[in-house]
Amino acid sequence: MPKSKLPTRIDGNRKETGASEKTGYKTGRGYKAIPAAGVKPGQEIKADAGPKIVAGAAGEKSGYKTGSHSGNRAGARVRTGAVASPRSGSSSAAAKANRGTDAPVRGRATAGPNSEERSVRGQKEIAGPKADLANTGDRASTRGKAVSRGKIGSSNKGAQAAHGANRGKAHKGKAKPGMMADSGKAITVMQHEAGTVSVETPPNKGRVVSDVKKDSARSPAGRHQAKGSGARRGKLQPRERQLANKGQLLDRDLVLHQLQMINHPLEIEELSRQLNLPDADRLLLILKELEREGEVVRTRKNRYGVSKKMNLSVGVLQGHPKGFAFLMPDDKSEDIYISKENLSGAMHGDRVVARPLGFGLRGKRTEGEVIRILERANERIVGRFETSGSQFGFVVPDEKKLGWDIFVPQNHQQGAHNGDKVVVEITRWPEVRRNPEGKIVEAFGASGDPGVDILSIIKKYGLPEEFPPRVLQEAGAISQDVAAEDHDGRWDLRELPMVTIDGEDAKDLDDAVSLERLDNGSYRLGVHIADVSYYVREDSELDKEAFQRGTSVYLVDRVIPMLPQMLSNGICSLNAGVDRFAVSVFMEINGEGHVVRYEIGPAVIRIDERMTYTSVRRILDERDATLCQRYADFVETFDRMRDLCLILRDRRHRRGALDFDFPECKVYLDESGRPMDVCLMEQSIANQIIEEFMLMANETVAQHLFHLEVPSLYRVHEEPKEEKLSALNEFLHGFGYHIPASGGVHPRFFQDILTQVEGRPEQQVVHMVILRSLQHARYAPASLGHFGLAVRLYTHFTSPIRRYPDLVVHRVLREVIAHRTLSAERIERLEQQMAEYAVQSSKREQVAEEAERETVDLKKVEYIRQFMGEIFDGFVSSVTNFGMFIALSNGIEGLVHVSTMADDYYLFNDRNYTLTGEHTKKSFRIGDKVRVQLVRASLEDRQIDFELVTGTEQEQELE
Repeated sequence: MPKSKLPTRIDGNRKETGASEKTGYKTGRGYKAIPAAGVKPGQEIKADAGPKIVAGAAGEKSGYKTGSHSGNRAGARVRTGAVASPRSGSSSAAAKANRGTDAPVRGRATAGPNSEERSVRGQKEIAGPKADLANTGDRASTRGKAVSRGKIGSSNKGAQAAHGANRGKAHKGKAKPGMMADSGKAITVMQHEAGTVSVETPPNKGRVVSDVKKDSARSPAGRHQAKGSGARRGKLQPRERQLANKGQLLDRDLVLHQLQMINHPLEIEELSRQLNLPDADRLLLILKELEREGEVVRTRKNRYGVSKKMNLSVGVLQGHPKGFAFLMPDDKSEDIYISKENLSGAMHGDRVVARPLGFGLRGKRTEGEVIRILERANERIVGRFETSGSQFGFVVPDEKKLGWDIFVPQNHQQGAHNGDKVVVEITRWPEVRRNPEGKIVEAFGASGDPGVDILSIIKKYGLPEEFPPRVLQEAGAISQDVAAEDHDGRWDLRELPMVTIDGEDAKDLDDAVSLERLDNGSYRLGVHIADVSYYVREDSELDKEAFQRGTSVYLVDRVIPMLPQMLSNGICSLNAGVDRFAVSVFMEINGEGHVVRYEIGPAVIRIDERMTYTSVRRILDERDATLCQRYADFVETFDRMRDLCLILRDRRHRRGALDFDFPECKVYLDESGRPMDVCLMEQSIANQIIEEFMLMANETVAQHLFHLEVPSLYRVHEEPKEEKLSALNEFLHGFGYHIPASGGVHPRFFQDILTQVEGRPEQQVVHMVILRSLQHARYAPASLGHFGLAVRLYTHFTSPIRRYPDLVVHRVLREVIAHRTLSAERIERLEQQMAEYAVQSSKREQVAEEAERETVDLKKVEYIRQFMGEIFDGFVSSVTNFGMFIALSNGIEGLVHVSTMADDYYLFNDRNYTLTGEHTKKSFRIGDKVRVQLVRASLEDRQIDFELVTGTEQEQELE
């Protein structure tokens, strides 16, 4: 494909070639615009939102604004209200090569070559020239507020700047989101250093094109806070909406606010009078919903009060095998210890309301008791059935955190035999001195039978084994060929050289990449993602099933896909040599790693080569002659990909995002499912290339949707909790390090520590403790930022085959491209959906991670059992008050219990994570090399036990 042209669009049987990639040719102050066909120079075209586009553009509704106009002699002039495009100054984020976890991001956020942006707790610092979107002296309106000259002058809702005679006045008005012209053509906007703006309307129907202005910056922090963060609890459910009279809704926030304003719980009649309601039906439904969510509590006298004002905590129980539990509060406050006697029948995973009992014998940790169970998490439990005589039996749960065996009467055993793996349904919940009761609903094999171990984990986590017939029927109706009549409105990229790079065993290929070197020295990176949203439409049977699954689950011996294989491995998979639909993101990236221009649009593509990480690594690192000859057409491209990858990594490093490099443990199985080998997989340059490219695509799409102001899903990672940060600093002080926390904590502070410890003896322990201090990433309908990635706008876009949030993001993009703007009703519905999608996706992701980890741990134990009694060299990977975990070179970990360390009494220091002998003063800390003997490997407990090998000869050999 010629570098100077945009992709060709197919429109029925007619082909049109896109306009020049450059918006125009350079003049003294900027670029000349290319005149649009049928538009005379100087002709004014009125835009809907107030700004005027003068000559050279047929596109009303430009959607973005700036306060300057260009004096291009070719006829294109933009007055007040032309596009103020997304910034290159926002930071970068990505998904790792496996597209399932967030990759670390490093680099410094800049607002252009002469200005710099740094965000600490959402605050911006601008250095260098003035960063106003308009020309010097213009004033902008941010949601109606004037911003002084020289400062950030953009608005989240589309700031309109004044120019010329109106200079100094803040205009009203609002640009419509999007960059689509009324004619269906896209508007390309170029921002230039001199402040000029050029507008071009290429004939590619339906695409979205934008450029990034280098000298501007905007802080998106908190933009969706009001309508996003409270969406889950601030919107009415359908049944409340049906009760509304002529659209007048009783808002849940209003009910909650009214209860908070009163200093005592209220009866429903009293609350109804205060809200001036003719009847209490709707109010009662809302109160019940708030009660289910734990926002309010109904007292024994049928009064409703706010949980927090009643000193109650709502959250999820984290059980312990010994029977007690910890409440993990929703508000992220300190965990509450709850003894077995105070659980009131609640079990691990249940959502409950608890009240504090003060400080207990466990030190300063708050103790509490469960007063209400809001949601049960264990209606069905997987375990091993054990008989006790002929009258009854017990099911011992696989999940040890449940803390109870389930009593099963004889008439509810369903023919299960002693030692069988079963699924038991709870019929009676536990009481203080009474086990829960249940009935067996499924027995699926004896413990130890081939395949039963993995099947037990699948059933334990409730992973769906088969697709319902209705879903398979809908999937079967989808053609496995790309029809020519469906090409309308898409870029034709079938002649553009591109490849997929994945693991050897990957079958669901949802991303491809292309790369060109432009005449100006920049790179033109193309990331092409399978257009799954074209096939999986909203509210279809496929969509409903994908929502319930949330993600594909990659177990050690199988994949449980989010979509049926005829889609995930078929028409949606970017297989080589066949036509496929995709959503393509083209990014022009300069030598500093900044995106200066991007384009997003639907496309039809054809993959040239299906590459693997191994083959690309051998080409780049080893110059394998056979592979270089086989893929001769792409060797130079791979070299350029490596160059761009290193540029992007360097930018991330300068920005200071966290960078943990923990290799992944890989288990190799034979045909019967038994482990043959276990090893650590180091990331190669091929993995890093895909990681960096997906990173840029995710960030670019997040910025694009944010600036269009349409509801979407974001990948967020909040700052560490204050108490964890304090504990981390206490630990780091022992090594002479400190993370400043006054005025806000920035990930750069963490990255500085990681850089300082690199290559030092304490590197392993510092990495581990810092990682444990961080919160878990999740999905949210608001752009809350991603701390670990040091980015404020990040989404998941690159894996729609295997992750539901990515599919949702594709669907929103597709809708904006097709309709240009969204109605108020559609935006309201999307906002409600995003809150629900975020909760479900986060929940299913966590379930998938736990199931995947447990299957790997199971096979590790099964593999190492054959080496019982043998001696291994390893290192201390973790230290606790009951012993230390030892990691072997292949990634297998086992416990050395403190009771087996017989040469002394060892004391645990929780400040520096060490075990120290009381008399010998011998100390063990994370990273120390040790020699151990394998003494136990239990498949039932998934536990490996080591004992330290002592003796002068062995210690000398180890040294």
